Amino acid sequence: MKLSTLFNPYAIGFYLKQFLLLKKHGGRLHSNGFRLSCEPMAEFTIDPNSHIYLGRQIHLRKNTDIEARDGAVIQIGNNFFINKNSNIIARYGITIGDNCMIGENTSIIDHNHTFHNPTETIQSQGYQGAKIAIGNNVWIGGRVFIGHGVHIGDNVVIGANTVVTKSIPSDSVVYGKTELIIKPVERKE
Repeated sequence: MKLSTLFNPYAIGFYLKQFLLLKKHGGRLHSNGFRLSCEPMAEFTIDPNSHIYLGRQIHLRKNTDIEARDGAVIQIGNNFFINKNSNIIARYGITIGDNCMIGENTSIIDHNHTFHNPTETIQSQGYQGAKIAIGNNVWIGGRVFIGHGVHIGDNVVIGANTVVTKSIPSDSVVYGKTELIIKPVERKE
């Protein structure tokens, strides 16, 4: 690395911002390198017993929200991009592999409210859920919802406006709101 690059005001500000972000979360936000780029209003919320592990080359667009609650762990691999107004919220655990892209206004949430007792408020009944696992080289389009317990394989494309409530095999293209349509990836020679 050139010395002029090291003392570039932009570079100093970039690395200082990352250092302060990691320090703010007191050992609960872990980065595998100083390549975390957060636009304004990109937020991390990490409960005391929860952790978020980030790989290298992470870019969060504005108004992105990543939350680890109730002791959950979120693991995000290398070369990750999440577009604006999207969120990842875990109470059970979420793992995202390398080389993944997430479109705008997308939600990945590993839990839902329980509501079985009509004499109690829904808010007081707690949550139910299961871990989410997303493989490597996955492109998730805009306005997608991924719910609890879903496992997505490698090399998957999920079309815009898709609601994903069941697992997706590797090498698939997926789309649909009411009925999930899963097709194999068409390989070009």
